[in-house]
Order: sequence, then C-alpha cells, then structure tokens
Amino acid sequence: MPIGVRQQGRKKPVKQLPKFQNTNEMAEFFDTVDSTQLPWEDTDLKFERPKMIQVSIRIPEEDLVKIRHRAVKLGIGHTALMRMMLHRSVATGNDIPPKGSKRRAVVK
Repeated sequence: MPIGVRQQGRKKPVKQLPKFQNTNEMAEFFDTVDSTQLPWEDTDLKFERPKMIQVSIRIPEEDLVKIRHRAVKLGIGHTALMRMMLHRSVATGNDIPPKGSKRRAVVK
C-alpha cells in the first residue's frame, strides 16, 4: 500500500518524524506509534562480505572436539565458530599477552 493511504480502522499516517530531544523521547514515540504508518523510503543497500583467505593451522585434537561440540549446540559449523572466536580475540586484543609476560605450556 502506498505511503499516505489510509486503511479502514487504522490510525492516520504520520507525515513527518518529529525532532527528538533525547533517546527517551524517541523511545516513547516509537513505543506508541504504529511504525507501518511512518513515512518510509526505499533505498538500495549493499552488503559486501569481507574477502576470505584460506589458512591451515594445527590445533590439539581435544580442542577441535570441544569446538565441534560447542558449534553443534549453537547450530553453526565448527569452522564458522573458529572464525568467530578468532575475530573476537583479534578485535578485543585479548589475543596479545601483557608486555613482559611469557606464555608457558601447561603440563598435565
């Protein structure tokens, strides 16, 4: 249905969004207004996937087993989960040990 055309029983369409002073005003507005009656515009959106490259790493078998089990619980593939884990680690900087510290292997 074109914008501005009323359907029987519906509220009058909002012709223009008001200016909001803060996020609370905005939240109150969107909590009380039928968003289907707002003036929407069509736009062309394009989402591009990042370029992916293939790498090969060696990890302990027990780590891979745990990753696969976790991926099954999440309903995703294990390689997708490993990409997510690696990306989060790199993005947050949690992959880099503090200066002066040395990582040591844990002996069981």
